[in-house]
Amino acid sequence: MRNHIIFSVATLALACGGAAPVLDRTESALVERSNSSGIFTRDIFVSNGAGGLIEADIRTTPLDEELYAFSGANLGVTMGEWEAASGSSAVHCAGGNTHEHFDLQGLIPGGVYSIFHFTFDPNSQNPFCSNENAVVSVESFTADASGAAKVHAVVDGCLLDAQIVNFEVIYHADGQTWGALPNHAEAASFAEGGPCRSSYSSDAFRHVLIAQKGL
Repeated sequence: MRNHIIFSVATLALACGGAAPVLDRTESALVERSNSSGIFTRDIFVSNGAGGLIEADIRTTPLDEELYAFSGANLGVTMGEWEAASGSSAVHCAGGNTHEHFDLQGLIPGGVYSIFHFTFDPNSQNPFCSNENAVVSVESFTADASGAAKVHAVVDGCLLDAQIVNFEVIYHADGQTWGALPNHAEAASFAEGGPCRSSYSSDAFRHVLIAQKGL
């Protein structure tokens, strides 16, 4: 029987309570460790057995089921491989910046990823796309042959001033990342000067959500 935390991006509801943050004294700064992590399934699809696709469900999709993009492109990953991912973060604020440390396991081996953060109260907003609330923390990194990665980043301001802080670990199936924006369509539409379009579930797939603070 599988026991998982399930996240809905629309509601950001955590279906499992996380432990209270642990605060340690490190270099005279308070380090807040993440509450918990879970798997996104909003961007991945499986066959419906009748020539179409349905959104994968971590509660019921068989572990050996192949995953697809919304376009129908096979991702070459099974549900079991996708849901094996997990991650934790440790964050502290110092010198007007946020120092972020990520420890990730079970990612797609050799997969290209980025990490974006989003906050509530106050709410974050990407400076280049008004309809995108995720802001870049790590533009690009590659998981090792075992699917592990340790990543460090520094961003402006103190994220911990917000009431809720989360991180999205995004898988880029085509190996391309887009700097300050999380997917190709948003980057292209910004460059064209038009309203931002999204290409989640085409080239970018939100894989792991790390609940840093407040959930």
